Formats: sequence, C-alpha cells, structure tokens
Amino acid sequence: MRGVKYPSVGMVLLCVSSPGFTAVETGVTAGLSAEWTDNVFLSNEDRRNDWVETIELGADLQDQETFYQYAIDYAISHERYERDSFDATSYYNGTANLNLSPFPGRFEWNNSIQSETTTRDSSALNTPENRDQRNRYTTTPSLTLILLPRDRVLLIGNAERVTFRESGDSDSDRAGANVDWTHAATSLLDLSLNVGQEKVQFEQDEDYRSTDYHLGINRRINGGNIWLALGHVTVEPEVSEETDEPQYEANIDWSNQLHSLTFSAYHDVTDSSVGASRFFEPSDDIELPNDVNTDEVEIVKRTRYSLGYGYGTEATFTISPSIYLDDEEAVDGSSDTLRKGFNLLMERNISSQTRASFEFNFTRDDNKDVLETVTTQQVDYTKYYRLALEHDFYESLGADFWITREDADRQLDEENYEVHTVGASVGLRF
Repeated sequence: MRGVKYPSVGMVLLCVSSPGFTAVETGVTAGLSAEWTDNVFLSNEDRRNDWVETIELGADLQDQETFYQYAIDYAISHERYERDSFDATSYYNGTANLNLSPFPGRFEWNNSIQSETTTRDSSALNTPENRDQRNRYTTTPSLTLILLPRDRVLLIGNAERVTFRESGDSDSDRAGANVDWTHAATSLLDLSLNVGQEKVQFEQDEDYRSTDYHLGINRRINGGNIWLALGHVTVEPEVSEETDEPQYEANIDWSNQLHSLTFSAYHDVTDSSVGASRFFEPSDDIELPNDVNTDEVEIVKRTRYSLGYGYGTEATFTISPSIYLDDEEAVDGSSDTLRKGFNLLMERNISSQTRASFEFNFTRDDNKDVLETVTTQQVDYTKYYRLALEHDFYESLGADFWITREDADRQLDEENYEVHTVGASVGLRF
C-alpha cells in the first residue's frame, strides 16, 4: 500500500482589502476521508483488512508589503485505524515563510519552516512504522555587496535546524555562508558564480564540513526557462576520509497551450538525513520518491533525473507521463539505494463539476548493503493503479471516490503481496 491518500481539497482565496493596504489572501480547508484496505500489513500471509480514517485541516495565508512578505501553506492530518492495526498518527506537511526587507534591494532576511514525511528504511514496507516526520527551521540573511546595472554580488548566510520525530539521532544543526555573483549578459541570459561552505553537526553521528562552487547559466525562452549549473563539492568529515565529487544541476521547463515539458537533473554529496530535499520541491507534474534511509546518517552521493511531459488542457483532458531515476549511494560503499520509475496520469472533465482520473505507477527498487565482506542486494518491483472520481457539489464542498490496486514482486517470494483499497473523502473550502 502506497500510503493513505489524504483528502484532495483545494484552496479558495478570500481577499480582504482597504485603501492603503495590500490585499491579504487567506484560505482554510477541512477534510475527512475513510479508506478500506484488504491487506493493511502489506503481507503475503498475514492478510488483515482495516478501515483507515483521516481528518485533515489546512490553512493558506499570504501577504506582500514593501518591508515584509509572508506565506503560510500548511496542513495537519490525523489518521487512525479502526481495528488498531497501527497506532494513530498525526503528520504535518507544508511550508511557512517570512521575508523581512528593512532595506529593499540591499538587505533581506528570510525565515522558513518546512515539514514533510520521509522514509526511514528504503528496503522496508511502506507502512506507518516506516515513516518519519521531518521539520526544518531555516534563517537566511542576504546582503547586497555590489549592485550595478548588470551585476549583483550577494553575501548569504544560513543557519538551519533539522529535526525528526522518530529518528532523534539524525537531528542536526547547520550553519554556513556563500557568495553569489550574477551577471545579466543580455535581457534573456544570466551568468552566475556561487562559492559556499557549510558546517554540519549531528546529535550522535560524525560532523562534517562541505565546500562547493558552481557556475550557472539561466536562459529565458519562449514559454519557459533553462537553468544549468556545473561545479565541484568537497565534503570533509571529522574522522573519515574526505570526498571530492563533481556537482551539477539542471532544470528545464517549457509549455504552450497544449504541451508542457519538464526535465531536471541533480548530483551532489550530502548526508542521508536531508538528501535531495533542498533542491527539489514537490511537483504536481512528476511524482518523485521522497528521501530514504533517514534513520541512519551517512555521507552519500545523491543523484536524480526526471523527465515529464503533459498534453491537453485542464478544461477538457490531460495526459501526463513521466520517468525518473533516483540514487543514494554511501561514499564508503556500505549501501546503495537506486530507484527507477514510470508514472502515468490521465484526467478527464466529465462535466463542469465532475472529473475522472486514472493513475499508473511502476517502480523498481534496488537496495544494496555491504557488511564487512558480505554483500546483500534486494530488487523489488511495484505496480500501482488508481481510478478516481471527483465531484464539486457546491463551490465550497467537494468529494473524491477512488479504488486502488498495488502488486509487489519482492526479492523474497514470501514477501510478495497485493493490496486493494476503496475510499472516499469530503472536503470543505472556506
């Protein structure tokens, strides 16, 4: 089972304004869902059915003024199992940002909180016992050192606290700074150079220092944007050997009235507790796997490629296939988690109030572990199908209905499983 699908409820923005003030946009959502599953433990032998009930509350608030800007988009969900197959759990997901601009264009101070759900062990089953709650608290002051018509040089500081609800030993404090130079070569082309360093301290594990630099090119095109960066990163643990690796990042986005294309690539050396999360935000176009192995802290080489395509218009029909490759390899060779996947999402508007969708996902997970001279490798395949119907009864009231099937072909035959679910949710928008 891929996990509970929380109520799909959108945001309605209520704008309040008066002379001399910028409009403040607010929104509140509430949702309730119930899902029946015929194999709550994802087991081949111990098949047990259960009802999963979820309550979700969300809030969206944003405002932009000359000297400050803030945006809050958070949701809290609480899920319980009717037959107590797992303990009741609450999750927080979302971001909150407060940007202070006491000297606009010269000095800014951004503060943010980000909450998300991670995977504790990539080789284990996707059940509530294998999930964790990660929170990141970040403060980033930015000072403009040089400001010319075509050039800008920034000094950017960073302090961050990363915490986990279950894996407390993975908590860390991070502090660093970087210098960023941007040159506007033309009205459509920007060149940049960034040099930075960060110190990371863990509660229990080995601390390290990371130094990196990269050259970047940003090109605006008709209907999209191209960003390319190439550089080098050095990671110096306190005791272990240092690691030198190339560092690169690419993001290409393009769209017109009927087509859209998204490509991203990323390679870096970091630690498993944060993975690729600082470089990839959740996307509606491509379903990417979340960070893995956050229970144990390791210095890892993190690589990710993804390609997504979309065709159609939201008013009628859309089809969105995508593929990805995601790799997390420990620099000491003790583990390697390689995930490949294909996703297909098709959506159709039956009427102005009713929409239908079909989703198919195929994934291959390769997990390799090396203990002294013994190497174990596990290759798992998973196929997932979801058919859903969404209906808006009123402007502020909607409902979802779905059925799913998941088949897992795991390395050990006795760990194979299949699971079916049927669910419904109701959402309110204020």
